[in-house]
Amino acid sequence: MALKINTGKLKITKPLQYFIPNEINLVDIKTEHIFLLEKLPFYHKDPFDRLIISTSIFEDLTLMSIDENFNNYNVNLIWNEIEKKLRIKVCF
Repeated sequence: MALKINTGKLKITKPLQYFIPNEINLVDIKTEHIFLLEKLPFYHKDPFDRLIISTSIFEDLTLMSIDENFNNYNVNLIWNEIEKKLRIKVCF
């Protein structure tokens, strides 16, 4: 989020700390994530998103994203489930 804010691609009205609760545990980048990243098909071109995808797959984590490129990978996406349950399509 900080990168998006710095590049002007994300505008927020409150400090970033407001959106990140203290209960969130950050995942360290491991060499296994990098090794898996190397094997990922090149559906997504953003290197940070690709690292998020490889980490999610290796750690069996659920992601929350509206980035449709994530659908090309074997990741659990919570946003897709929310849209299906509500029968809506969210666009930004």
